[in-house]
Amino acid sequence: MERRINTARFKGSVVSPPLRSSLLLYSTASDWAQTVSDALETDGRVRVAVETEPVGEHGTDDTAVDGVLIDSESTFDWLDVLKRVSEQPPNRPVVVCADAPSASAVRTAIAAGATEFIERDHLATQHAVATHRLTRLLEEREASDDRASREKPTRGGDDEAKSTDREIRGVDSDRDHNDNDDNGRNNDRDDLSTFIQQSPIGFIEWDRSFRIVRVNRAAESILGEPESALRGRSWRELVSDADHETIETKFEALWQTGGEQRETIRFNTSEGDEGFCRCHTRVITDEGGVVAAFSKFEDITKQRETEHQLAQYASTLTQLQRTAETLLAAETPAEAADIVVDSLTEVFEFDLAGVWLITDEGNTLEPVAMSEPSDELIAEPPTYTPDEPSLSWTAYTEQSTRLVDDMRAETDRHNPDTPIRSELIVPLGRYGVLNIGAKQPHAFSRQDAHRLESWAKTVTAALARIEQLATLKQREGELERERNRLDAFTSTVTHDLRNPLTVAAGRLDLLAADCDSEHIGPIERSLTRMERLIDELTELAREGNTVGETERVDIASMARESWEMTETRGATLRCETDATIEADRTRLAALFENLFHNAVDHGEADTITVGMLAAGGGFFIADDGVGLPEPSEQIFERGYSTRPGGTGYGLSIVREIVEAHGWEIELVESDVGARFEIRGVAFGTNAE
Repeated sequence: MERRINTARFKGSVVSPPLRSSLLLYSTASDWAQTVSDALETDGRVRVAVETEPVGEHGTDDTAVDGVLIDSESTFDWLDVLKRVSEQPPNRPVVVCADAPSASAVRTAIAAGATEFIERDHLATQHAVATHRLTRLLEEREASDDRASREKPTRGGDDEAKSTDREIRGVDSDRDHNDNDDNGRNNDRDDLSTFIQQSPIGFIEWDRSFRIVRVNRAAESILGEPESALRGRSWRELVSDADHETIETKFEALWQTGGEQRETIRFNTSEGDEGFCRCHTRVITDEGGVVAAFSKFEDITKQRETEHQLAQYASTLTQLQRTAETLLAAETPAEAADIVVDSLTEVFEFDLAGVWLITDEGNTLEPVAMSEPSDELIAEPPTYTPDEPSLSWTAYTEQSTRLVDDMRAETDRHNPDTPIRSELIVPLGRYGVLNIGAKQPHAFSRQDAHRLESWAKTVTAALARIEQLATLKQREGELERERNRLDAFTSTVTHDLRNPLTVAAGRLDLLAADCDSEHIGPIERSLTRMERLIDELTELAREGNTVGETERVDIASMARESWEMTETRGATLRCETDATIEADRTRLAALFENLFHNAVDHGEADTITVGMLAAGGGFFIADDGVGLPEPSEQIFERGYSTRPGGTGYGLSIVREIVEAHGWEIELVESDVGARFEIRGVAFGTNAE
């Protein structure tokens, strides 16, 4: 048979000083074996060689190594290899690598001489732990050899070897009732102790009454007491009262029927607290029935605490979502502040909380809402200004969260004698700050600050909405008052002025029939001007700067319709576009009529042209009349007229219509006549 191990790697100069021991790994899983070999050799404490076939009489002498690892997943009979290796001198650890071995496999392997089991995955993924466990076994073997050489046995060499072997395996000699190999029950149980003791997770061995027989070091660490204090105690003393009924039923079933149980159990710690562990209990049987029960368990208290924190966080988010809906319905800053304080005390569970908001002048932070404990602790909450040093004013002006662990260490605190020892101050944008306090130092964490900063964004948005609503309501009030004035004006114009004007016009007709006076003409022109003035003022008051529903309107068609409604005095309209625009048809007609009337009546134009702007985005109305003075915004003001007898409202109406559509109008310089350009127009699909 080909030699597959080079024993020279464990001899002479090949072994460097840091190396302490040599191991031989039997495995046919070459990739896994190489990974394990590399992992275990990482820290230089052991050297590993791999043998892929069991060693027979022609194979390698594996007695040259300090310890042996046997892969139970190999294709050869690993149990035969185990028996052979364990029977050969010298005394050395023999470890079986297995994936979740069954109770029967554990009992069989230990009976065959296995020192310990190690999970295969741990060797490759948790090599630091595995190396530590292996080197401990090797150190125990070396200590055992030293003791054996000092004691120099005088009789019963075989018996002495058996005694030494039991010591290596961690067997408590005062618990052995029979050293006869045929009495497998006690030997199996004792041999299992090594596996239990070396495990990195907690193990408990129980008797028939489920009282503790022994525990390993990990269990001592989890339970917080040494084995001497735990031995003989009932499971009832360890398990929380809340789980007694469930565990009792399952333990009874285990002892009666065998098998195993997996459960998450609440246990009592030595400090009087309650922890959580994930427990896997199984019984070991032989032909005579149950011989032992073992519980393997892990402390998952921190994991459960984390899960609880996540659940609390999710609950907090749900509650804040509901609170946000209420907050966004608030109509005043004071109402919003009350809702915020309720959320800080009920959702975040902060006892001392308050909201300070900036005054209209912007120079004072005033307390608007306080929690009940805050009112009891601080009878008169302070105000904060730039004139006096304070943490709250600094946080507001710098727009940065302040997390104060100990108020006594802050020289710029507002009140040197404050009963508050910890404080968390979070800005609310330009509206104010949230103040959270506690009577003990170091009460708040950075996580608390992050949670409040997120909530503060919602509060700030709600305050901004309230401010916008207040502005809109103020504007609505102003508009309502303006509307009432316009309604009163319109009523006066249409009734109180038009009726007397009609009477005056009738009387003038009677007077003209009776006599021929040079004063009749001027009076008639004045009455006509007054009638047009009434029409324009009524239109301005009723329509204002609003538009109704818009639609696609053909510019040329609308211009011609408006031209038909205008006293043209022989002038000509020329349309140089076939574009369509989005507009209120009625108001657009009024725009054209007013500009046409202005061109014919005041500008004495012969030709009026409607066309598209060269740069696009608008259209123009131009005439060849006498024109207007130098272009100025003043011509669009109400009551402004360039001619004696003009009303001054025509172009004002035009601007109102343009702005109501979101457009812009401008009187531009022109070589002849007047030219009005309207921009910002939304065109239809056939725009030029």
